[in-house]
Amino acid sequence: MKREEAFAALLQRLVRLASLQRWNDKLRPVPLWELDKQAHKAMIAYLLARLTWGEGAPEHWESLIDELLFDVLLRSGGTDLKPAIQRRIDSDPRYRRRFREEIGAPIGRELEAFSPLLAERWHRYLFREPNNLPQPAFLVRIAHFLATDWEFRHILEPHNPTDPEMQEISDQHRAIRRAYEVRAPAVAVLCQPAYRRVVDALGRLRYQRRWAHVVRLPETTVLGHSLFVALTTLFLLHLERESWPAETLQYTFFTALFHDLPEAFTRDIVRPVKKTIADLIRDIEAQEMDRLLVGLDPGLAREFKLFTGLEPVAQANAEFLDLRWNPETETWHLLDTPWRGPYEGRLRLGSRVRVADETAAFMEIQEARNLGLRGPTLNHAHREVTRSLREWQKRLPEVAPGLDALMA
Repeated sequence: MKREEAFAALLQRLVRLASLQRWNDKLRPVPLWELDKQAHKAMIAYLLARLTWGEGAPEHWESLIDELLFDVLLRSGGTDLKPAIQRRIDSDPRYRRRFREEIGAPIGRELEAFSPLLAERWHRYLFREPNNLPQPAFLVRIAHFLATDWEFRHILEPHNPTDPEMQEISDQHRAIRRAYEVRAPAVAVLCQPAYRRVVDALGRLRYQRRWAHVVRLPETTVLGHSLFVALTTLFLLHLERESWPAETLQYTFFTALFHDLPEAFTRDIVRPVKKTIADLIRDIEAQEMDRLLVGLDPGLAREFKLFTGLEPVAQANAEFLDLRWNPETETWHLLDTPWRGPYEGRLRLGSRVRVADETAAFMEIQEARNLGLRGPTLNHAHREVTRSLREWQKRLPEVAPGLDALMA
């Protein structure tokens, strides 16, 4: 398998999670998709890590991103197992190894073709000792539980009052939460009103359907799309070069993950309309984000504004601009053109987030077309996003082969 083919294959794995339903033996007032759960989990993991490490520990952030990626890839090869069954598998070393070998082998081959560095880390992730996790992996495990608990408390429990499992799950979750609060103080911080407000706003992004005016399958949400863009950004960075400064990975990845958070306040607006009222929309987003972030740690609030394009440049689509950190002034500076080297310090590569956003849009449209859906709006969107990706291939030739394989 060629490297660019592996890139396309890995992205196809992400698409499948947009169709994998969760809790499919329970009454659900809204569909619950695996991609959405993994996105909420990644966002909660960021909050836990930021509260635990502050603005330091770049090497931990890189490990956290690896952990999030590998959890998603592992999930892409599995099914919606009940947690009790998954725990039985994980508790027996023989079955755990067989389970992970079966799922991990094809993913490992794709990663080996795409990035030997990622493939090596993937193998270590698969077969490490589950009861002796490094701190980044432990925080992701906590985030996994908290995202599941959010689904349970907000969506499932109120709508399954006669299900005998509800009380059992509730008791289990209460005990697990107490245990995590002892080992990770950040869990208790997330229970404070200001932080709970943010976690809830992020979780509600699963209710917002992408392309609201177009019939598509799968019906991706803003929440799931956010993770798709973040992981696609990561893959694009690896297409360009095998290794990056940890802080560049950190700030670029989390910009991609949170770039659509302001849509919680405006909902989806078609691009032509959004362009005509861009200044007004930006003002509304800034005001609503200020209200959302009241009471948070000031450094954390600043990072949310950086990720969503509200700082340091006040203009539309600022989250898609490239920024360079100046350690002397401790400020971010705007770069005139998309960065291509050789600066090795802290960067926020919004241009790669933009390419990933367009790539996600292309795959959302292409998947619908592969399933036989057609129509003037869908066809027009396909032409426009393809044209945009062709333009980016000229500006960033390092990623051109991968995009070619995707659009073939």
